[in-house]
Amino acid sequence: MEERQDVDLREFYIGKNKETRWYVEPNMTRTSRTQHYNIIPTFHRPGLKGHAENAKTHLESFECIIDENMFKKIVSYTKIYITKIKDRFVRERDAKLTDVCKIKSLIGILLLAGTLKSSRRNIMDMWDNSNGTGVEAIYVTMSAQRFKFLMRCLRFDDVRTRDQRKALDKLATITEIIEDFVSNSKNSFNPSDDLSIDGQLVEFRGNCPFRQ
Repeated sequence: MEERQDVDLREFYIGKNKETRWYVEPNMTRTSRTQHYNIIPTFHRPGLKGHAENAKTHLESFECIIDENMFKKIVSYTKIYITKIKDRFVRERDAKLTDVCKIKSLIGILLLAGTLKSSRRNIMDMWDNSNGTGVEAIYVTMSAQRFKFLMRCLRFDDVRTRDQRKALDKLATITEIIEDFVSNSKNSFNPSDDLSIDGQLVEFRGNCPFRQ
């Protein structure tokens, strides 16, 4: 009896070399076991989880990732730095301490400026309401001088212990906040099996003290 041969009836195109076949539909036949690191547990339902499932507004969604505790840390570290440099200012009000409300306002201005694609725009234009180039939501929130001062003083770690931590951690200036961000992200979302991790070309030229 002649052996039966399976005929592939899938539609295909012939390559330039007149031999290679490019099939329209992928071959669904599995010839090997799925690698263990590619297996997604079935109990990890892809999508939102935890507090993120109950978020109803953009702000509530934002606070699932950047929570109140992170803002308090940023405020605390920023105040430490302001206290360190305040003697350089003649007027006390020019180096006034900040709070959670002001730091949230600062982040809001940065997000709004990004939404308006103002990264290459003269920063003072956003506060200039004399010729129509200003953004009302920005210049009524805080003065340009205060914005520039807070941007200069914004800190994500304790500058008093930075040198000791940098001896062991090259990213000591942002490690604590980044770890909180990653933890909140994990607690708010389960990735699907279609997630892929790719490389990214960073637009940076300069000396880097570590390898990525």
